[in-house]
Amino acid sequence: MGANRLQNFPEINLAQINGGMVDIDGTLDSEPNTQFDLQFFAVLACDASDYGEGRDFLGSQLVMTNAMGDANFMVSLPATFPSNSLITATATYLPGRSTSEFSLCAVVMP
Repeated sequence: MGANRLQNFPEINLAQINGGMVDIDGTLDSEPNTQFDLQFFAVLACDASDYGEGRDFLGSQLVMTNAMGDANFMVSLPATFPSNSLITATATYLPGRSTSEFSLCAVVMP
């Protein structure tokens, strides 16, 4: 119970430029056996707590959590920004359309 079902945000473990794409690797810990829409954004700067805010939408990926509520993800999106830029993500619980806060910022590695 709580705002947006207290939906967890994704954790970005690695974001790295690979040719003209950025490969984003991470995890989501949430509701078991449920589909989520992960959305990724480029940001100019993170707030003082190191969390981002959506500026430029990069793309999305659907993930399904397992019986423990965990999902690993690896998505490749067009790199429309230079390395050392920042990205952040949200997770939307599809059955109820509840969206998480923005994730911690991740630096895009060259």
